[in-house]
Amino acid sequence: MLANDERRKIIRFKIPGSMVFFSEISPLKVTQRLSGDGLIDDISIKGIRFSTESQLYSGLSLNLDLIIPGREQISLKGNVVWISGKQKNDQYFAFVEFIEFSDDEGFNPAHLQNVLETILNEYA
Repeated sequence: MLANDERRKIIRFKIPGSMVFFSEISPLKVTQRLSGDGLIDDISIKGIRFSTESQLYSGLSLNLDLIIPGREQISLKGNVVWISGKQKNDQYFAFVEFIEFSDDEGFNPAHLQNVLETILNEYA
């Protein structure tokens, strides 16, 4: 998890119309895994905050498909850091921190960090 001072240094961006589709990463072979979608509230190079009807929980590992208007889908992995209580509109707010970017197996592909940085620079 990010230290408080590091979180303050990371700039978050709003990208209108962006969405996320997610599904649980489970080491077990189960027939039903948690999945859903949500509207991205803001995004940084470290993670995303989004609203969803799904009740996630801290520590949950997710496959994420980011849908950003005018761009190809970006598929990343991340871990739920926190989730709010249910809001009046029956939505939850969640923050998912992306796992590290690296060419090693089990990480987000390193080239996707550059793709994400390019997109975020357009909204800076």
